[in-house]
Amino acid sequence: MREEEIESQIADLLGNFYITDEIQEMVLDGLRERMRETSEYHDQLVEQIKRQIKVIENRIERAYIDKVDGNISEEFWRHQNNRWLLEKEDLSLKLTEHQKTDFNFIKNANLILELAKNASNTFQKATTDQKRRFAQKLFSNCVLENKNLDLELRSPYDKILVSSKTGNWRPQGDSNPCFRRERAMS
Repeated sequence: MREEEIESQIADLLGNFYITDEIQEMVLDGLRERMRETSEYHDQLVEQIKRQIKVIENRIERAYIDKVDGNISEEFWRHQNNRWLLEKEDLSLKLTEHQKTDFNFIKNANLILELAKNASNTFQKATTDQKRRFAQKLFSNCVLENKNLDLELRSPYDKILVSSKTGNWRPQGDSNPCFRRERAMS
């Protein structure tokens, strides 16, 4: 199969992305709302972990005082102290993971939507080397079979293509419909 035919099939597929400025803004608004909800949950989770760590620190301090005062044995203190230190370490790791949360999600989503929106035009204007790199970013699997190129889009481009074809830009629905119903009623 000739290079021009391969490029033509890729350009045809990319031409199926249909994202208007209005659709892009609607998707980003939905993501912003979801991010606000996620951020509130995240903040509550971080505070809960911090409180749990403080409780453990207080227990360690009180147990040490009890050991010094002779109220508990050295062996019991070591056992409890080690257990609490492991628990505190686990909580600290969880806290670190939650503090690494990617808050550039909306910015990245906008870049992905822009790339998809302009994919066909960008691909057609690119040099051969740029087209190859572009295809590597968009496709996870390309198979040539009977002069047909079978292209498998990477996520999230596969979902964007389905939404472009169906017009359904919220294909996954709500992950917690009860929450939305309760919020709408209040």
